[in-house]
Amino acid sequence: MIAGGTVPAAVLLDVDGTLVFTLKLGVATSNEVLRAAGHAAIGLAQYNEGTKYPTQARLAWHIGVLQDSPEAVAMAKQYDAVEMSLISQETCPTFPGVCELLHKLHARNIPLVAVSNATTANTRHKLEVHHIDHLVTAVLGSDTVTATKPQPDGILQALRIAGATNAAACWMVGDSPCDGQAAHAAGVRAVAVAWGQHTRDTLAPHFDAWVEDASALERLLLPGNESIKLNEP
Repeated sequence: MIAGGTVPAAVLLDVDGTLVFTLKLGVATSNEVLRAAGHAAIGLAQYNEGTKYPTQARLAWHIGVLQDSPEAVAMAKQYDAVEMSLISQETCPTFPGVCELLHKLHARNIPLVAVSNATTANTRHKLEVHHIDHLVTAVLGSDTVTATKPQPDGILQALRIAGATNAAACWMVGDSPCDGQAAHAAGVRAVAVAWGQHTRDTLAPHFDAWVEDASALERLLLPGNESIKLNEP
């Protein structure tokens, strides 16, 4: 068991798949952009596999071109524009209990920083539609970090913004292997959420803890409670 006996120095948050459900929105936006560029649509499995990459690299991967190719750059810009126009409380709802937990963490004066592989504007808008953007100290997207997850650049930048000098006293909350990889590379503990797009077996090597719901996450992040390690039955 992992004891949650001390308040974290900071909590870093992935957004898509962790705070908000964006699977259907992501697939629909991807296919609109792919079809407009003359490419075949993708299925859920292809989209899920591609989410290990930031948007531009993912779209390039889907069509088999270099991520810095003119076509990939143009498609990424179009993707962001299309998705931004579709973001709402209905198209990207928050997961149960997440908003309430963010308010509790904020009330305890725990710095919260969103670190996403989507663009900063896209990520911030997803928080804005749920009126929780004011709870985070900063939003770091793919366009405001030197390298995206699984590289630790965004995590390290988030720690500096949060004023957290002890990385091991912080938690990264995510739903993708790249979240755990980035956190560990920066010396931060990582907790995986069960409600994202990846299986427990896929996440286990990259995270320190696993939570089934927001109540379990609260018990981990706020003092005096516990969560379950990934390697426990």
